[in-house]
Amino acid sequence: MKALAKIQLKFKDYKAAKAFFLALKPEILKPPSKRSKASLTLKKNILTINFQAKDSTALRAVINSYLRYAAAWMNIIETLES
Repeated sequence: MKALAKIQLKFKDYKAAKAFFLALKPEILKPPSKRSKASLTLKKNILTINFQAKDSTALRAVINSYLRYAAAWMNIIETLES
């Protein structure tokens, strides 16, 4: 069974979206597991992450990883802006 998901993240501007896109690129090029993979698309200030996994467990794991990256990134941005 193949499991798919898509998440869109909206940033305040293109510069912030591009920075996060570049930060995720190494993860995309060398995924930590062969059970799942992700791809990125950047349009203006919206970053789309498409996930593909062999099963729902692997899909949940990869989504959780990327959401943790996003949460950490947002915390860093908030800290730098304050």
